[in-house]
Amino acid sequence: MRYRFRGTKSVGMDRNRERPSCPFEGPNLWACVFASVGAVAVLGGVGGCVRDAAPAICPDLQVGDLVITEVRGPQTRDDALGQWVELHNRSGAAQDLLGLQIRWRRIDGSRTDFAIIRREVAVENGGYVVIGAGPDADLPAHIDVGMGNDLPTGVPPSAAIDVLACDQLIDRITYTGLTRTGTYSLALQPPDAVGNDSAAAWCNNSPANNTEVGPGSPGVANPPCD
Repeated sequence: MRYRFRGTKSVGMDRNRERPSCPFEGPNLWACVFASVGAVAVLGGVGGCVRDAAPAICPDLQVGDLVITEVRGPQTRDDALGQWVELHNRSGAAQDLLGLQIRWRRIDGSRTDFAIIRREVAVENGGYVVIGAGPDADLPAHIDVGMGNDLPTGVPPSAAIDVLACDQLIDRITYTGLTRTGTYSLALQPPDAVGNDSAAAWCNNSPANNTEVGPGSPGVANPPCD
């Protein structure tokens, strides 16, 4: 598996810079101290060292390598099948999704949530991965990994979903009015990150009577739209 590292550098003190003279008392003392030492923390007269931040870990992915293919939100009644989003790997290689981010932005602008994959999750080239709302221990077997408490209000009924790897946008869809009797399903085969931009490529994967709760097709190719 390949990973990409996003390095971050903290700002340190320039040792060759002349430090300003600070007063020994008065309201400007601490402001002057902080200005003179850059990012060094001062607490109770003891200075702390500033270290470089650890690099972020994320999958080594390019735009379109993962494709959003199915979304399951709240249903008309409680069920044991869960809320989730499904991704398809079309990168040309197996991937480990450790560090992948999924951003959920409600259409009305009322809320944005970031979910992060915090453990190794392998997905084969051409395969699917199902990412569920909630901790791993509470999710059904067809969900590969949970988002923990990163999506505390569940899958939004109308939202934009962004899939990101080290701040690189990999795929995005926007949907409104999720079905409550199944899933919002991409019928395009093979899935790709351009074709899934069109609402015409999506349909509700629900029971024919549209009153029972449907499981969708997690982890496998979706059926065509009727």
